[in-house]
Amino acid sequence: MLHIPIALDVNRNQKKYSTMLDQAYSKLGQQVYRNKPLLFSQGWGDATVFSSIHSWDAFRSTPDPVQINWQGKSVYQDQVYCREANFISAFDHASLALETRRACFRIVLPEKNFSGPLYIHLAASGDEGFEHRYRTMALPLARKGIASIILENPFFGQRRPAKQYKVRLRFASDLLLLGALAVQDVRALLCNFREKHQGLIGVTGISMGGHLTALAAALCQEKIAVVPCLAPHSGAAVFVDGLTATHIDWQRLAVEAGGMKQARTLLRQVLEFTSIENLPKPSVVQAVRGVSARHDGFVPWSSSLVWQRHWQQTSFLSVRGGHVKNILLRKKLFQQLLFEAMQSLKLSLP
Repeated sequence: MLHIPIALDVNRNQKKYSTMLDQAYSKLGQQVYRNKPLLFSQGWGDATVFSSIHSWDAFRSTPDPVQINWQGKSVYQDQVYCREANFISAFDHASLALETRRACFRIVLPEKNFSGPLYIHLAASGDEGFEHRYRTMALPLARKGIASIILENPFFGQRRPAKQYKVRLRFASDLLLLGALAVQDVRALLCNFREKHQGLIGVTGISMGGHLTALAAALCQEKIAVVPCLAPHSGAAVFVDGLTATHIDWQRLAVEAGGMKQARTLLRQVLEFTSIENLPKPSVVQAVRGVSARHDGFVPWSSSLVWQRHWQQTSFLSVRGGHVKNILLRKKLFQQLLFEAMQSLKLSLP
């Protein structure tokens, strides 16, 4: 597909408004978590994580099979069929608690024995549980004849370690573990559901979920639809360059790194490992739909340009406004892109 940019907003007032909205949301988060732990409040964490997860090579082989444990029977609600399940992730590390390794998901089907197209939805940072993605994405898709698997991100919701305060990761190493677990969980689900859904499977997510979507798609190199929305090209773009950096306990990281400058440099180096530039494009470029926001305070525009440069020949839209505004107002656009990507995948299959 050709690169199709939407007309960008160059109005200064619009740019200021969008940036201020992101800043206001960030400050609200600071108020909500006042006197509570910041991100990485307990430091860098397990050094063996950084030494063992330094290459994507271990994630390229076929993932080990997982046993899905279905919870109860299908429930008919909102004119769709829902059922929850879990499995133990094939990825393991000594730092991981069992509850974090236990991948939880909800499947949403338009019909009871539906075998048509299916999307796996990854969560944005801080999005716990299934309800938000169920209401905003899975239900509208089901009414268009597309099923969904809503996957709980590692370290969130039911997968939150007992000692972690809400969504505040305790260690910098937890962020790498989160990414590794999510990638392997998506790959396991693709293997488990590919045959039943006739190969018409896609992966999608917003913000951090979009970044994890890209990593999983690039590593599996299977023919799938890929829709990352408002996603950074790497973790460094968000945690070092974006507004999320204001929520990090830099003082604690600096103590272990030998200074504030060293802490920022080290975190950037660690997280640039997660850059999409280190991986190939998805295998079916026609079935890719990406979205970035021109005035995003959480995902810098320079990060979005990396997407467009590295994922050439894919359809990548640039929209007006900032991160928060687009999450709130662009749901119908995201839904439409999901539908288009799946249709393109269907046309590309033999």
